[in-house]
Amino acid sequence: MRTSIVYILVSTSDDFFYEQTLISAWSARYWNPNVKILCVMDELTDANLTDKRTSLLEIIDKKIVVDLSEGGTAKYTGKERSRMLKTNLRSYVEGDLLYIDSDTVVCCSLDDVDSFQFALGAVDDAHGTYWGYKRWNDSLVRYRVGLLGKYDVSRAKNYFNSGVLYMKDTEEVRKFMKVWHSLYMTGQSKGLSFDQPSLLVANTQLDLISPMDDIYNCQILSGGLPFFAEAKILHYYNSLGTQGFCSLTDARLYSKIKKSGFLDEDDKKKIRLAKRQFADRYSFVYGKDLKFWNSSLRHLFHDSPKLFGICEIISKVFLKILNFSKQ
Repeated sequence: MRTSIVYILVSTSDDFFYEQTLISAWSARYWNPNVKILCVMDELTDANLTDKRTSLLEIIDKKIVVDLSEGGTAKYTGKERSRMLKTNLRSYVEGDLLYIDSDTVVCCSLDDVDSFQFALGAVDDAHGTYWGYKRWNDSLVRYRVGLLGKYDVSRAKNYFNSGVLYMKDTEEVRKFMKVWHSLYMTGQSKGLSFDQPSLLVANTQLDLISPMDDIYNCQILSGGLPFFAEAKILHYYNSLGTQGFCSLTDARLYSKIKKSGFLDEDDKKKIRLAKRQFADRYSFVYGKDLKFWNSSLRHLFHDSPKLFGICEIISKVFLKILNFSKQ
């Protein structure tokens, strides 16, 4: 495989981003033994890759350390530093590359990436379903785009997920990345840490991103089921509501790796058989239930159980009144 695989790592000993990256990089190396794997990181992360945080360095071919200390290291959050590196990635790495988020696992050879003809590729956010394909009409996205300036994205063809990006080393891609980075920094100065709204605006202006086959960024919880069987990269999302649905999202796994500092044989088996690592109890959510899944009530259930309990009691009263009125 001639195309390099690139990760970005911004992590401290208090989070699990290092452990996530270790899992993903190991899977990439296992299925692609000859690929060049690079890891771009900030100076703070580089400084804490010691003791039990060094196994990753044995898997990757090279670390690229970027000093983001200008203006004070405390100026940016870890999330912001990570996005700063991602949006400016083309400035740090030479040659064609496949950028992969850390909350992923590679499931097979990626050799066919070398045959990609497009200059810049990505997969639709949520695979173009429900809140993905029309997402630029979403009020929250419109608000976030508004923080970037007065941009019209109403005619956008796609709302891309930035978790897996293919980039050729061309002038047009470098120009695109400079625009994306500039837009991101504008949003960041206004408190916007997300990078996909700025990616949307950049592509609306330059129209360079080509849709990749969905199997290169199978977003399991967001429309990815049709692509799961053939998925080359699983994007499993270690976020709200995902803890425990897959053993690779389980905090206990990350804690164990953090404690030992390496992947044991059981860990490696789970990674090799990533498509089998799901909870034995689960259910599909679709239709009207999907509306609740994406509602503020579900977030309230996770973030404020006590307040949700009060809402639940009130809801039961209203349901009784409603049922009584129907009699």
